[in-house]
Amino acid sequence: MANTLNLDASSISPARPTLMDRVRDIVTRRRMYTTTVNELGQLSDRELNEMGMGRHGIRRVAWEYAYGDRA
Repeated sequence: MANTLNLDASSISPARPTLMDRVRDIVTRRRMYTTTVNELGQLSDRELNEMGMGRHGIRRVAWEYAYGDRA
């Protein structure tokens, strides 16, 4: 008597992210950071001031956007 186990891919969920999930997350967040720095860097000082930030705050704002509160 043979026992069979039928599983489909939707019934299997990993307990933690795979290596590829982690790499994809790192690449995505880095792209978000870089794009934000580049876009804010193209604004004039006046436009940045109207948004309530100076040129010195561009990297901090981009970091918080891409990574949140993680240090």
